[in-house]
Amino acid sequence: MRIMIAFLSLTLLAAAESPFAGIWEGTINGLPGIELNVKDSGGTISGAVTFYFQLRGDDGNWRVADKHTVPLVAPKVEDGKLSFEVIHHKRHGSSELGPNVRFRLERTGDEEAVLYRLGHQTESFQLKRSG
Repeated sequence: MRIMIAFLSLTLLAAAESPFAGIWEGTINGLPGIELNVKDSGGTISGAVTFYFQLRGDDGNWRVADKHTVPLVAPKVEDGKLSFEVIHHKRHGSSELGPNVRFRLERTGDEEAVLYRLGHQTESFQLKRSG
């Protein structure tokens, strides 16, 4: 009986979804800025991130001009943090690739997290889970 309970406990733990799974959204200038969709399929993390490009109109108001969705590259959870990379083009609209851009997501609560862009200048974005 003890073996059965131990096996069941391990099975339930293995089936538990990553605390990062879900849709995380961040705003910039009061508009959509980033949407991170993280999936956990049996312990395998995958997903995509959408970056929203904003322009300021002649009236001084910001608007979303475009968006670009890319898959997460090499996502992994380590020490309670989700790290991943995304492919990056040297210029917008160019087919020439530059070095991948690295990110780290750190949860600050059940429904909140901070996304750090790593590299020369570390940037951070506040995200909230929406789904």
